[in-house]
Amino acid sequence: MKKIGRVFTEKEIKVLESNPSVLRVSENITYSPAFKIAAVRANQAGHTPMEIFVQTGFYLELIGQETPKRCLERWRKTYASSGEAGLLEERRGREAQKDRLVVSYRLRKSSVLPRLVSSFWKPRMNS
Repeated sequence: MKKIGRVFTEKEIKVLESNPSVLRVSENITYSPAFKIAAVRANQAGHTPMEIFVQTGFYLELIGQETPKRCLERWRKTYASSGEAGLLEERRGREAQKDRLVVSYRLRKSSVLPRLVSSFWKPRMNS
């Protein structure tokens, strides 16, 4: 999805790319597959999209208040139809084929997914 009327500055791009949940930033933010999976699991466990993004270090003023909700809607749909495998693949752009291999390799070698998942698997206290 394209943002209408929003272009990230170089400084904003650096801030976003410093977040381990982001693969790259251009006109859009490409989130890491590990983050997508952890976010869907956390959402299924009862966390709101906004909680998930804020807890992962995103600034809503930068990415937009609606971005967490829209992303989780898209990722839940993909997860329901294709499972985790659907979230592991980048399906946009010409580089998608190459990225699938790189992301798959990085995810297997990475410890990001277990850390992200464990950060959201804390029991929620209902008040």
